[in-house]
Amino acid sequence: MGRTLILLLLLAAGAALAAPFGAVPDRSNPGAGAAPVPPATANRPLGAQPSRDAATERCDNLRRELRQVAGRQRDARTTGESDYYGVRYQQVLEQSGRAGC
Repeated sequence: MGRTLILLLLLAAGAALAAPFGAVPDRSNPGAGAAPVPPATANRPLGAQPSRDAATERCDNLRRELRQVAGRQRDARTTGESDYYGVRYQQVLEQSGRAGC
């Protein structure tokens, strides 16, 4: 009985020294031991490929802003607000023209 108790105490002490008190096992990468997964870009259709061209991204952003400004102009509650969005739409339109979009 005494030897068993000593053995259990030694095992518990070894486990306590192996990991700091209150340590949590790393679960940030649950598939670490799993088979390698091919990159996500290999299975995406061509339309889902990210645009790497800065000019294309700038034109896309300007078109998106034009749509947002036009929507806000339609939803404007006052004449002054509508006028502001009309001027802003023209500014973005001129900016997209200068950018060559």
